[in-house]
Amino acid sequence: MIRVFPAIVFLVSVAAASTSVEETSSDLPDGIEYSQAPPPVFSLSDDATLGLSFSSPVLSSLPVINEGYSQWPETDWSNDILVYSGRVGSGQDFDMDEDTGDLYAIFDTNHATYDSCVVYRSQNDGASWTFWQASHNSTGEMTDPQIRVVKDASNQTWVCMFFLVDNTLRMRRMPPDQSSSVWETVTIDPVIYYDVGAEVGTGGWAYVTYIPEGSGYDIWVARNALNGGGWQDNYLLFIDPGIHPYPSIAAASGGNVGVAFIDDRLTTFNEIRIRRSSNYGLSWSASAQVSNNLGVPFSQTAIAYSHEPTGTGWIFLTYHVTPGDEVSYYYSTNGGSNWTGGGTIGGGPGDENMASIRVRKTNPGDLSLAFNMDPGDSTMFSGATASDPTDFTPPIRVNDYQASGYWPPTAGWVDLLYPAVLYTSHTMTYNLYFDWWDNLGIEEATPGSVTSVTSNPNPFTDMTTISFSVTGTDPVSISVYNITGQLVKTIVDNKCFSPGDHTVQWNGFDRNGSAVVPGVYLCRLNTGGSVSTNRMIMVR
Repeated sequence: MIRVFPAIVFLVSVAAASTSVEETSSDLPDGIEYSQAPPPVFSLSDDATLGLSFSSPVLSSLPVINEGYSQWPETDWSNDILVYSGRVGSGQDFDMDEDTGDLYAIFDTNHATYDSCVVYRSQNDGASWTFWQASHNSTGEMTDPQIRVVKDASNQTWVCMFFLVDNTLRMRRMPPDQSSSVWETVTIDPVIYYDVGAEVGTGGWAYVTYIPEGSGYDIWVARNALNGGGWQDNYLLFIDPGIHPYPSIAAASGGNVGVAFIDDRLTTFNEIRIRRSSNYGLSWSASAQVSNNLGVPFSQTAIAYSHEPTGTGWIFLTYHVTPGDEVSYYYSTNGGSNWTGGGTIGGGPGDENMASIRVRKTNPGDLSLAFNMDPGDSTMFSGATASDPTDFTPPIRVNDYQASGYWPPTAGWVDLLYPAVLYTSHTMTYNLYFDWWDNLGIEEATPGSVTSVTSNPNPFTDMTTISFSVTGTDPVSISVYNITGQLVKTIVDNKCFSPGDHTVQWNGFDRNGSAVVPGVYLCRLNTGGSVSTNRMIMVR
């Protein structure tokens, strides 16, 4: 179901003040300890003391319903990978090193003492995970973990770990070899909500938008060059929007940064607004309206940019309608200067909420989308390309176990190519799981009637020849997919071939007869229960 929203864009001047509130230290901050060993794992005996009450980092005026059963078909990618067998406390996040492809997943443990935020790493595209680092708080809580892998101007890669430590927003950053550790405080004020973003490529910045406690939901933003200067240019971005604004932040290359949030001051109903910077967060434009007055409440924004400064952008939100919530979005094709309503995603049998979006770190920056679906606490996946930002794949359920339902799943990428999802399952005692589209069929050939599939030439411009070898007489199907898993073209549909070597050709057109855009495509051959896949790269 697609519901189209017209967009009205205008500028409103908002009073703001600039200040500098930052703290940098190469030592451990007071009350924080860390070790190279994993923290103690929750035991079931802890349940009697702590109960099963888990607070969510997502502020919501409307409750998230935990239905406890599923009406969605089991159309998931493959068997989910267990990342962590202990109890996740309030959220999870993951990011990828654009140079090595290593994945870093962060989560909090919700311990009664020595509460921790833990990072696990995968060096094989998510197939297995090992402990990498833990940060402990001996005096209280550590909640709402987020993580970004960023390179500074010296080409040094930093794994940037964010968390609320007794409600103080802090970042700990380390290189992948853990040869050093730096703690930096974003603000000395208690924080009730925040989001992070980062540049891609050498000379990237890390960015944070946050709401200080007791400020009336004022929205602030700060930046960090990861060069030892700490968090700087703390800037009051928007004064009390009159509602939980759920600010979210995203950065493209070339200094383009955007903060999206909900505003309830200027109209009868909620609206989505944005403030933008074109100089790496040094200064900010006046706020602009993204959504028109639709007459329904919004919540939980998420923003993402493709990597070109004047490229594609998306803003997702939970759209509260009767009989159930829906995930809807707006998109921009000029770096966030103007926005158009894209409609709703899914239209399933129940509530859709808590969207998570992330673009892949290679150009042009295609989008991976995950969101929660009730009934059933389903983690749903969809995706779109930067060249066609409204052509989302039909949502599919990708989780094997019922998700938490209290905080969002995390969308992302593996191997610079494949969409992925990280989520926490409440039915599996809040264990952490990972799955990705590569886990479905982008694997080496399995035993059966097919031995190989190749593309020659590769890269190609207009035409490529697909060579394959079969050993049996089972029907063969050959299809081309884009990197979000959307079917582009069926070249061979359940046709029988004699044993031996064969070739077919693909001319770079989709099933509607239109030329496809340059990029990475996946050729999948299926026969006799075996699957083989080959990457194809089209250039112009």
